[in-house]
Parts: sequence; C-alpha cells; structure tokens
Amino acid sequence: MIALLAVWLIPKRQVRGWSGAGICGKELAELENGARTTIVQIVGGVALILTFATTWTQIADTRKATNKTLRLTESQQETDRFTRAVQELGSSNFALRLGGIYSLDRLGQTSIDAREPVVQLMLPYLHRNHPARRRAGSRWFGEPCFTMRWRPKPDTQAALDAILELTSDPAQLNLSKLDLSAVSIQGRNLSGSDLRRSSFPYVKAEHANFDRASLFGANLRGGCFSHASFLHAHLEQADTSGGDFSGATGTSSR
Repeated sequence: MIALLAVWLIPKRQVRGWSGAGICGKELAELENGARTTIVQIVGGVALILTFATTWTQIADTRKATNKTLRLTESQQETDRFTRAVQELGSSNFALRLGGIYSLDRLGQTSIDAREPVVQLMLPYLHRNHPARRRAGSRWFGEPCFTMRWRPKPDTQAALDAILELTSDPAQLNLSKLDLSAVSIQGRNLSGSDLRRSSFPYVKAEHANFDRASLFGANLRGGCFSHASFLHAHLEQADTSGGDFSGATGTSSR
C-alpha cells in the first residue's frame, strides 16, 4: 500500500514543481510518467532485494537446522557404535571380541573425544585377558631374534595397536605384567611406559623407542631390538638372552 501511494503521490508533487517552472502539456505528462516509471523500478528493485535477503536467510536457517540434525544423528550413531563395540569387547566369543577391538579402534581414529575412552578400555582388556605367563618364552631354541615361528594372539596385537596409536602420552601407559609374546611394535613409541615384569619373548621391536621406560624384570628373551632406543631405560633383572640388540642405543645396563 505504501509503495502504491509513493508511485502515485510523489510524481504528482513533482508535477506541481515542474508546472511552477513553466513546463506544461505533453512534456509535463511525459515527465510525470517517467518519474512514475522510475519509482516503480526503484520499488521493484527494493522488493527484489528484500525477497532475495529473506530467501537467503531462510536457506541459511534451513542449512543450520539440517547441520544440527546431522550432527545429532552422527553423535547418536557414534554412541550406538561405541556401546555395541563395548558389548562385543565383553563377549565370550573370540571373534566378537576381536571385532569390538577393531570397531573401537576405528572410532578412536575418527573421533578425538573417543580416543582416551578407547585406550582406557583396551588397557584393562589386556590385563584381564593376557596377564604375564611365568613360562612365556620358555621354549626358546637358542637362536637370536627367533620370531618367524612365533605369532602374537590376534586380539593382543589389535588391542596393543589401538593403545599405541591412540594414546597421546605413552609415559602414562601401564603395560606392566602383560603377556605380549611375539607382538609387533616396530618403530613404536613406548618412551616412559611402565613395562615392568611384562613378557615380550620373540617381540618384533626394531627401531622402537623405549627411552625412560621401566622394563624391570621384563622377559625380552629372543626379541628383535635392532636399532631400538633404550636411553635411560630401566632394564634391571630383565631377561635379554637371545635378543638381537644390534645397533640399539642405551643398553649398557642390561
């Protein structure tokens, strides 16, 4: 309504001014029509801009609502996957437990918030299911770095991989008194870790970092430790017989 009044009244007011200036007849009518056309174009342009702005706001609001819904859906799906994986981790079925470990590892890889909880689940899993065995590595054949005949248990390797990949500070890890026979930790960072009295016979640990780690009383028998680093590591009472320490650093105390 306001726009219509403006289209009608503004040119009429301009006509009075033009009449006072001596303009009349056909020329005056053309000026009035031209003024009215200009106002219509201006009003139309403003209306178009307002329509565009309104549409853009609606699109932005819709996008925000959609993104919020997607985030909520993804969060719920992540929670469901986490819950299902934890249930599988406690299953009596070995295949389900192994699947739970892999599922939790994937969640930790894709979600920063899930990393610490996954690590905190994997550690007690290892302590509960793979405590150190007294006779682990007793069937040693006297060959250095004899690993080809030995393989780690799949769930042991999977859980340990998840822990070492997802942990932010290996010095906070309690890996003591565990059976980690023949696990593969080449190039892994275990600096400062608590590995006291854990069993690592036939471990594959080339280029691994054990700086400042506590390996007191650990079973390292027959392990591959070539080019590993043991700077300031505690190796008191550790069994290193048959191990390959070629190129390793900081092993003078063993």
